[in-house]
Amino acid sequence: MACIYRHPHGSINVTELDAILTHNNRTFLFGDFNAKHSSWNPGRSNANGNILSNWAVASAIDIIAPDTPTHFNHNAPSTIIDIGFAANFSHSNVFTVNELSSDHNPVIFDFVTNCQLPPILQTLKTTNWIKFQEILHYNMPGNPTIDNLDQAVQNFSNMISDAINTSTSTRISKTSHLRLPINIREHLKTKNRFRKLWNNTRYPLYKREVNALVRQIRIEINEHKNRTWKNLLSSLNVEDNSLYNLHERITKKYTVIPPLHGPSGMAFSDFEKAEAFKDTLEVTFQENAEPYSDDKIEEVESLVNHYFDNFNTLTPPLTSPLEVRGIIKKLPNRKSPGPDQIPNIALKYLPINAITHLTKIYNRCLINCHFPTQWKIANVVMLPKPNQDHKFSQNYRPISLLNTTAKIFERIILNRIKTHCKAIDCIPPEQCGFREGHSTLHQLIRATNIINEGFASKLYTVGVFLDVKRAFDKMWHDGLTYKMIKLKFPAYLIKIIHNYLHNRTFRVRVNNTFSETGFCQSGTPQGSVLSPYLYNIFTYDFPDHHTVSTCLFADDSAALTQGVNLKYTIKTMQQFLVKLEKWLTDWRIAINVEKHKPLFSGNGASLTPN
Repeated sequence: MACIYRHPHGSINVTELDAILTHNNRTFLFGDFNAKHSSWNPGRSNANGNILSNWAVASAIDIIAPDTPTHFNHNAPSTIIDIGFAANFSHSNVFTVNELSSDHNPVIFDFVTNCQLPPILQTLKTTNWIKFQEILHYNMPGNPTIDNLDQAVQNFSNMISDAINTSTSTRISKTSHLRLPINIREHLKTKNRFRKLWNNTRYPLYKREVNALVRQIRIEINEHKNRTWKNLLSSLNVEDNSLYNLHERITKKYTVIPPLHGPSGMAFSDFEKAEAFKDTLEVTFQENAEPYSDDKIEEVESLVNHYFDNFNTLTPPLTSPLEVRGIIKKLPNRKSPGPDQIPNIALKYLPINAITHLTKIYNRCLINCHFPTQWKIANVVMLPKPNQDHKFSQNYRPISLLNTTAKIFERIILNRIKTHCKAIDCIPPEQCGFREGHSTLHQLIRATNIINEGFASKLYTVGVFLDVKRAFDKMWHDGLTYKMIKLKFPAYLIKIIHNYLHNRTFRVRVNNTFSETGFCQSGTPQGSVLSPYLYNIFTYDFPDHHTVSTCLFADDSAALTQGVNLKYTIKTMQQFLVKLEKWLTDWRIAINVEKHKPLFSGNGASLTPN
């Protein structure tokens, strides 16, 4: 469907209309064409009307127009200029209504379609958490026998979902708009009655009455809105989150996805858009084709294959209900659920036997070095990147929604990874990304101090600022496993992480429609607590140089070197960049050239080369 407006002056270009029709064999064009023809406006025609009539006949397109005028002009007769053109569209009725104060009447088109449009209703759900706990207490075994981990995870999720559904009552509110007082509604009815009389008779007294009622209604609605707003503000309370909720509701931006240019062509429907996003993400979640080193790939794959061919592990340190409950308590209440649709708040109301049941599942996963298949599925929603053309699917950022039970297990694994990293001190101090007690501010201050000290000491400073291209999406799985082996991580952690990264899938959601399943061949899942720390491990051996200072924050990096001689200082940086280039090639890491920035400074002046 396309809404069209044509200025009264100028000729209609049917080539533009044909271009719209070529996108879809079922098309409906409607709007104010400012065109008159005896086919829809008896007794009156103009040039644009003749053009449209001839075009409709030649293209076998139906002309849909109401029987009553749509435009009222006090200096000229009423006309029908708000019309529609339908190609392969079944229509049953079209009529106008006297509802607005405009000089155009709204036109309503009725169509025959097999689409099931959901009603616009507000669903209000209330969960009885006491009942929820009782259901789980009596129905969930605290010490289950687990023969199949994937089936045990599915059964646990089903029991939680069933308990939520049984404990939740639903109420439908059909009022989604501002409820006006009865006196304003009566004035609206009176105004519409006088407007209809004016359209039919052109009696000036009726027009004056309409204008007076419009002014009165506008004043009364504004006063009603102000009263409602003041009452709402006076009811806000900082302690019950009502102030925060109002702020979030006011500032929240709703994303409307336009027709997309995807890898397979134009996408119009929600399913086509979801498929376009899925195809784009599948291309993204692949290892970088360049740079690469055949020798390094062979070395990495040989070591990883040999390691798993001779895999052997001791019993890992198990988790406990106390650790699991502690992680659950820290979960935010308002996070969107993953594919299993179990919200965080539900896990906070789990009875002790359910916590024990979940703990046993986690321990069996640790013993078997297994990450369940259901926990490797993500629902992905796409958010538009700022200042980008949103008609292209690659200009959206994916947000992955993961199952909360999976996130708890990830946190259990992360605690053990952090313990090992701390014991061997493998994360370099230059890396401030996603580490406790570190932030972007620390690296900014550090880089600024280095440059300022160079100014004070009359030294030249040469810097290079780098951004890794899709760092988390393109991370080489075998490369990470190789480094974990070299860092002597416990065997169970290496095997679990290897299992966690492989065979991950996702589905893209657009409104209430999902794409087919997509597959991830590289990278770490966005939204996972493990992803940032795994990237720090993957880049733990970032190149260093005795005269080059590096500042790292996740995938952003800066390298600074100083000297009394600019030529020598540049040469030092070039030596470091040669070393860095080899490291990037070995580990299949691509640099975002558009965000690469060199910096030269010295003698109190800063020079950035063109």
